[in-house]
This record gives sequence, C-alpha cells and structure tokens, in this order.
Amino acid sequence: MIYKYDNKDIFVEVSGEGDAVLLLHGWGCTHEIFAALAKLLSGQYKVYSFDFPGFGASQEPDAVWGVEEYTRMVERFVVENKIDNPSLVGHSFGGRVSLLYSSRNKVARVVLVDAAGIKPQTLMEILLQGLHLQMCPMDLYCVPAQGEGREPDEQIPQEQRFVGLQ
Repeated sequence: MIYKYDNKDIFVEVSGEGDAVLLLHGWGCTHEIFAALAKLLSGQYKVYSFDFPGFGASQEPDAVWGVEEYTRMVERFVVENKIDNPSLVGHSFGGRVSLLYSSRNKVARVVLVDAAGIKPQTLMEILLQGLHLQMCPMDLYCVPAQGEGREPDEQIPQEQRFVGLQ
C-alpha cells in the first residue's frame, strides 16, 4: 500500500490478518530485511512492513529527518489506520523509533533487534544474571549470540540456534 504522509508516498507492505505488528527497519535498509519474518508472522497477525521515508520505495522527505520525525510518521499512520496497541519490531534505527513510539503510545509489545539506543551493558547485565534463553511476549525466543555470556568455545544447543514462533 502507499501511505500519504506530508505529501510524500510511503511504501508499506501489508499482509495477514489479526492484531497489528509493525516492522520498522534499520538505517540504510528497506522493508525487505523483514521479508521472512513478515511471511512467518502474517499467519497470525496483520503485518505492516515499512520503507521509511528516503529508503526503498518511499519518497525522500524534503528536509533531514531524525528519530522524532520518523516516529511522528509512524504515530500518524497508526491513528489514521485505526490500529490499536500495535506490536513493534524494530531493527537498528527502527528500534530507536520503536522505543520513542512506545514511550508515549500504548503498545502490546516491543521487540528490539540489534537496536540503536540500547546501552550494551544492559544486555550484559541480563546475561550475567544467567538468562541465556528468554521467552518474549510474542512467543519469539531471543537467544544471545555466541560470545555474549558464553564461553568462546561453548556450543549453542541445537534447540536454541533459531529464533521463531512456537
């Protein structure tokens, strides 16, 4: 679908039915980075996968945008499309947008993927508490990469090597 915002065409791929999940890509990426995840989630959720303005099939903004402007665009999209309490999946810069959005809007959940704006010691503190496998509210399993809270030669058990819906 093409969403009109600030007289610009914003590309949003929409698939599935159910509660809304917004996929917000990182800087320099497009909605295609989430293609496999969108396909997987669309079996249970209505998935909105954005090309942020200036990326992919979306038009460039007239001025330089920061996290505030991208967040306002997502906020207006949610309101205009009558989406209640979306789940947000934010990769890198999209994680930063997800954090700002969720700080001032109601959301069902936020899933951050290698997100900007997160202090590295936060993850380390969690890992030091012995949490090597954490179940997220969307039934996604978040697994630390090898070397994050693991011995360098320690193998990740086979059942923990994937991230997927259960």
